[in-house]
Amino acid sequence: MNNRNEPIPDIQEILSDFPEFEGIHPIAAVFPMQEGEDFWRLVENITTYGVAHLIRREIGTNLLVDGRARLIACWLTGTLFEVEDIEPNRIYCLSTVDNLCSKQINPSQRAAIAARLQPFLAAETAMRKANRCGGNPSIEEFDDGLTQAERDEIITELAEEEFLAKAVGIPVQKVREIKALSNESDVV
Repeated sequence: MNNRNEPIPDIQEILSDFPEFEGIHPIAAVFPMQEGEDFWRLVENITTYGVAHLIRREIGTNLLVDGRARLIACWLTGTLFEVEDIEPNRIYCLSTVDNLCSKQINPSQRAAIAARLQPFLAAETAMRKANRCGGNPSIEEFDDGLTQAERDEIITELAEEEFLAKAVGIPVQKVREIKALSNESDVV
């Protein structure tokens, strides 16, 4: 086992040793990975007790969805692990709930997570809306010049902000501030 003073191996560098994974799912990067003492305690626990939680991958792409630190710990200790295949439409929900409930995440980390989750929630919302409308939502003009699609987009964006705020336990205004800062940095 590595010395605690050594750096934690990079997941990208060891991933090629695991043919069951073809890469890292983008949602994995949304959540902070265990570091420092927390990581080394995980290594000790896996050495002593084995892997308590399955490592998750997306069905169809074989991308690692959840379990980056566990996979590194298994690599370091030579411990066997099991993989749980997750349907693509369940990744957002499972990753969000599991990571927010299982980790010590401070308020500023929660706010950053909420901002990084926005694109995933938008994609999920669009997919659900398309399914609900049979893939062909109607577009009607209103007196204010907005189409039904534009109105839906505004309502969806507000609902996403509220959902993210509730999911990560921060005020909705904080989500909006982070989103505005993110948009400003994209322009610069």
